[in-house]
Amino acid sequence: MTKAVLKSGVAIVALSMSHTGLAFAQGGHDDAALAKYEGILYTNYGSLDAFYGSLDAFWGSLDAFYGSLDAFDGGRLNPHYGNLDAFGDLNAQYGSLDAFYGSLDAFYGNLDAFYEHLDAHWGSLDAFYGNLDAFYGSLDAFWGSLDAFYGSLDAFYGSLDAFETPDTLKKDIRALVKQSREAFGDAVKAETGQSIDKAIFRPLMKKYGLKPNLSNFHELKPQDAALMVIELNDTLMLFTGLDHVDHWMGAIGWSPSLSYEVGAGEGVRIGIIDTLISEAAEENFNQITTAKGFRAENQQHGAAVAALINANHDGYGVMGVAPEAALSFYNPFDETLTTNWQDVTRAVTKAARESRGNADVINLSLGTPGWTLHQDWTQVFANNVIRRKASDVVFVKAAGNSGVAQSEDIEWGKIDAHNRLLIVGSVNPSGEISAFSNRPGDACLLTKGVCEPENLLMNRFLVAPGELLLSSDNAGGVTRVTGTSFAAPLVTGAVALVQGNWPWLKSHPEETADIILQSATDLGDPGVDSTYGWGLLNVDAALEPLDPNNLTVQTANGTVSYASLGGTTNGVISLAGSGVSLTFIETIGETYRDFTVELDGTSLEGDPEAVQDTETEAYLSSRASGTTLSLSQTVSDSQFLGFTDGLYVGGGTFGDEKSRWLLSIEANRHAPDQVLDIDAVPFQTTSTLVNNETGLTLRFGQGESALNFSGNGTFGMLSDHDVQTGGVNPLLGLASGGTFASALIPVDNRLVVGVGITATTERQGFIDAASGEFRASFADVADYQASAINFHARYLLSDRVDLTTSYTQLHETTGLLGTQGAGAFALEGGATTDAVSLGADAFLHPSLTLSASATFGRTQGGDFDQSVLSVAEDGLTSTAFQITAEKLGVFGKADRLRASIAQPLHIENGDLAVTSMQVIDRETGELGLVTNHASLDQDARRMVSELLYSRPLADGRGSMSAFSQLDTGDTATTGGEMVVTNGMRFTISF
Repeated sequence: MTKAVLKSGVAIVALSMSHTGLAFAQGGHDDAALAKYEGILYTNYGSLDAFYGSLDAFWGSLDAFYGSLDAFDGGRLNPHYGNLDAFGDLNAQYGSLDAFYGSLDAFYGNLDAFYEHLDAHWGSLDAFYGNLDAFYGSLDAFWGSLDAFYGSLDAFYGSLDAFETPDTLKKDIRALVKQSREAFGDAVKAETGQSIDKAIFRPLMKKYGLKPNLSNFHELKPQDAALMVIELNDTLMLFTGLDHVDHWMGAIGWSPSLSYEVGAGEGVRIGIIDTLISEAAEENFNQITTAKGFRAENQQHGAAVAALINANHDGYGVMGVAPEAALSFYNPFDETLTTNWQDVTRAVTKAARESRGNADVINLSLGTPGWTLHQDWTQVFANNVIRRKASDVVFVKAAGNSGVAQSEDIEWGKIDAHNRLLIVGSVNPSGEISAFSNRPGDACLLTKGVCEPENLLMNRFLVAPGELLLSSDNAGGVTRVTGTSFAAPLVTGAVALVQGNWPWLKSHPEETADIILQSATDLGDPGVDSTYGWGLLNVDAALEPLDPNNLTVQTANGTVSYASLGGTTNGVISLAGSGVSLTFIETIGETYRDFTVELDGTSLEGDPEAVQDTETEAYLSSRASGTTLSLSQTVSDSQFLGFTDGLYVGGGTFGDEKSRWLLSIEANRHAPDQVLDIDAVPFQTTSTLVNNETGLTLRFGQGESALNFSGNGTFGMLSDHDVQTGGVNPLLGLASGGTFASALIPVDNRLVVGVGITATTERQGFIDAASGEFRASFADVADYQASAINFHARYLLSDRVDLTTSYTQLHETTGLLGTQGAGAFALEGGATTDAVSLGADAFLHPSLTLSASATFGRTQGGDFDQSVLSVAEDGLTSTAFQITAEKLGVFGKADRLRASIAQPLHIENGDLAVTSMQVIDRETGELGLVTNHASLDQDARRMVSELLYSRPLADGRGSMSAFSQLDTGDTATTGGEMVVTNGMRFTISF
């Protein structure tokens, strides 16, 4: 049978290793063998000249291979091993790998940097992807810090000048050998029964023609010295008890933890059109369902390709991109190591209709010399069986190793396979196109002679690392391989990860291919170009949204885009730690992907000028601007009444002698965080009318009504009723700040009952002092609106003790217990809270008063039409309490001391329902509304304690106040940290 010459499209530089050192397989590499099959070609790394004839002839020059010798082993080793930034930018991905592996703590030490912490991947995905520490444990004990071993290879290679100083190099080599003995000596001895010198160093030095005392080291060529270090590294990695780490991993944004976080390709079937693997190599794979086709000895190509796709993560050897995918092998290469289009078509057909399940992706690491995509591929893709059975298959094809840019167009006809075809070129460790790699050029897939722009070959092209990749040698060991054949399986593995994470994409191969292409890292000219196509494979990006602005959250009543997603303000309600996720939908072509992110990251970011950064800042603002003294019209020490936020302004009487009304007006400062128009009156007022005949008391005004409704003697400060700092009916405090009115009716000499109403509208922002314009703190957050009705009673139990009780009904129009939201988290449906408060005052001494208050509330949610949030059916329960003691005459007649401890409003139990469209069948991708529950139970009970001291100065014309606050904190207010704040304030009047 006449064979057309189809090659693998690759060249392999193979280095096989065993636990007894390095053994190099010998093989022919003459022109005749190369013409027949570019698959497995071996070389002894000792002399690259023998394999490549002239480095210039194969690679262009050594400069073209790795930039320059300075870049490879001189200078700073940046592109290859020194500082791995250029090698694959592993610093950003894996910690710091400077100086070959720098400190391996960052890579394997504490695996947080490499294996566990993927915050940068989605924001915070710890709970979404779990914690994979248990997968690799903590390897600190094993690796410790290998700085001592690898230290800085800069010191070893320094620069090319260093190669001209034999004494310096001998010293560095000896140091390297010494450090290797210390780090790996015991492990090598335990594994081989030989010393590290006998098992590794002596064979290695003999191989490179070095004498034991290194006296002839100056004769070693720079490239041989570099290869010797690579071999030493690869050999020593055999004794770590870990899978081998290689340069391509960081270059394409892949890590073993990332693979398992998305299912490792489980459920995806991969067809490999390549040589078969040996029984010795099969142990390194999880699932090989089929191995059919020609069988021949000493064929390593298929094993090397497969290992990069699917090798086990088992602590030994290489790691595959998608280790849980299932492999099916079909070998079209006969004993002459050649094949033809008929056999290739037959192999693809068998993969397409495999009895155990048709392939989802087929890897084609083969091609025709001189072509990136040969015209005759059309007869493969036009085959009737392939068109029917492989209509859902993604094809990944190696570009080939002729170093050409294709200029010849291909008549493609009506075949649609190109929409799911990925052609993969190779880049070197510096991210530059490999000299041997074919490129797409300006070739086009024609339809009746016409080239549509979208059918340019470059639009189906991307690149991946393809030089000196560590892979399987098909004999149970490892080898280094080079060629586009080994760039392609990295892309195939990425396809498997994408389809494994979103299984319904197996029915959408075109969209799958688009994800791989559109997520590639752009290289070369901006955009898709004729050399790099879409750019460098980026596995991490392929598993992320292609464009966050295209993400949506679908609710029962509509769709909210990611751009207007919104979030919640920090308040009593906090979604952090709830363990509930929000699902985003990304539309791609005719299908979609879902992305699940914890609700922890949904706090709104406010304008830094409008939002106080810390609770400490808010507290200092409050105390620095507070009056802390209650003074009458004529100020004197004897009229110092205590700690309140009110200042008596004036009053008068009217009516007849029998029924006379006493009017008093009090001015109060506004809360420090209350937003006022620039021309607004900078204080709030309370007017009080008291009838001397009936004792009826009427109050009305504008301001903090909670100060007037509480009825307790020592609770006269705004902070006592604040939802974040106080425990005196803070639910009523949420509705305070606007217009209010109340009435107190004496029933007898001991009992007084009352009723009050209050409402407030608070703007989330501030007035710009320069322009006078309002600036919102949070985008798209409505003004906070709340109202309340309050019934209360006070009973004089004795001359020294009174009791108070109250019922409050709070209605929030645009919030939930003071917390507000925007976008998908809008809380404009409001909530209603019913609360009961109990309190007492004990006048223990004319100069000592003790007050206590406790509140219990139950909240039911309103109708949050456009929100993913709603209050669960059982509602929320909350509590608050405060105890305050005030002492007059501590160090003098007029000074006062106030001590308090409060539990601000605390959620005891209750859930928020989170409803959004989610995938309810991960095989088919079926969507449905799903409701999860975010528990708001707060385990940590926040406490705020305060000590205030104040005294008049200068005969009452001034005052001095000292204050101290201890806040045990929670996540929403202080980040979970305990905060202590101290300060002093002086005032003087003239």
